[in-house]
Amino acid sequence: MVRRAPESFIAILVAALSLGAPAANGVRAADATPPPGTALADESDAGMHFRLTFGLRADPDYVALAAKGGPDFSNADWGVPLSDAEAAEMQRRLDIQHSLTAALEYANSQPSFAGAYIDQLQQGMPVFLFTDPDAIDASKLSAGVDASTKVAIGRAAYTLKELTSTQELISDSREQLTRAGLDVTSVSTNVETNQVEVAVAKMTTEGANALRNIAPAAVLMEGGQPVADACTITSCPPPTGLIGGLYIIESGIHYCTAGWVGKRLDVSGVTALVTAGHCVRGGSLDWHHNSSVIGYAANSNGWYDGSWSDVGWIVLNSSSIPSAKNKALYNPTTSPPKVVSITSTADANQQLQGEQVCRIGYGSWYKETHPSDPLHNHYTGLQCGKIVRYSSDSNGVDDEDSQSCVATTNCKYIRYMKVVGFDSTGGDSGGTIFEPTTGSTAVLLGTHVHSETDSSSSDRGWYTTYQYNHIELHDYLGYDIVACLTASC
Repeated sequence: MVRRAPESFIAILVAALSLGAPAANGVRAADATPPPGTALADESDAGMHFRLTFGLRADPDYVALAAKGGPDFSNADWGVPLSDAEAAEMQRRLDIQHSLTAALEYANSQPSFAGAYIDQLQQGMPVFLFTDPDAIDASKLSAGVDASTKVAIGRAAYTLKELTSTQELISDSREQLTRAGLDVTSVSTNVETNQVEVAVAKMTTEGANALRNIAPAAVLMEGGQPVADACTITSCPPPTGLIGGLYIIESGIHYCTAGWVGKRLDVSGVTALVTAGHCVRGGSLDWHHNSSVIGYAANSNGWYDGSWSDVGWIVLNSSSIPSAKNKALYNPTTSPPKVVSITSTADANQQLQGEQVCRIGYGSWYKETHPSDPLHNHYTGLQCGKIVRYSSDSNGVDDEDSQSCVATTNCKYIRYMKVVGFDSTGGDSGGTIFEPTTGSTAVLLGTHVHSETDSSSSDRGWYTTYQYNHIELHDYLGYDIVACLTASC
């Protein structure tokens, strides 16, 4: 049976889905973060937001005590002060993420697979959805997972392939929908609710009917107009040394964050600094770190309508090539700042909804370290949370083209992004997305490219995965650039 969208002018996702009520997939939809544009009560503080996201103790007095740090809350590896016990719990959940490789391989081989997610309000419980769960060998979903970990199986209406195809179909129909009066700002696959969500800035009845005819399974969501980071900060003093996570500036105009360092396989001897594509949209201009020119941007970048990744790269000068090419800044607020080595990458389809992820950004660090900034409590250089949408195509502002914009010009839309449940700010674009770590190594997941408009209640950020970074650079721009996963690369 085909599930059709409600006939109302703009249908809003049922509020119960963000409150832990039973969902149509047969398991509890425990997403602590509501749809875009919805404020979270008492969550202007990053520590409160993090604790509510992961179901940790979050009463105001306790959160205020934790925010002071000290010996009882000395762990900063997740971007907010945690006790040793809380950090151990987060690490236990991270270990569960790492144990799912065999289970995911089996699940993806099943024709009825509808996706998987991590339920963080159920202590990191993995949930696998199928349209025909009775045909599934449950023991194979527990293979490699600790025996004490519960693995849930739920029933869904649509397979992941059907959801993805619907998302792609809507994205391919943007021009048709615009002509019909539907201004689409994003199209996202929500594995947890087993739906395709369409955010709109404006819509006519004709436009709503056009969407229903194209994709009757889609759900319309009101509002939610995020914008790409505009890179407008004026100063971000970093530690010394060129590594991922530092601020970079284009000819004194556009600030962004350095991402991962890579090498070109198609041209020997070229070391690349990868960042967001919209950062290098100005062409082959010099880029600086502090007062030094570190290199120049390639003429082409993956930032155009329908691109698979918002990605760009800078050719590093020989004097700016780091001796250890896989280093990245992890947490600038510790003393000394924590630096990690990127030693592996994760495929896009293995980055599940509900999984723990972190982002480093120098715009956020700047706000956090300047108390006069009204948003300084909302941002940290290191910010962690979870993936809240498995895949998302584009997001933008209320303009006639409904495309992703930097400031108010140069609007584009990007495909196949992941959505996280925490915000970023101007200057964070290009920063590395990785898994949280208590050690000295990290798993590279992708590149931060978008965020909602700055406010204490905004709760969305977007990143393009490393896998699609590589595809965009290689297949569409002609540059075979891979991340350096060893010091010598």
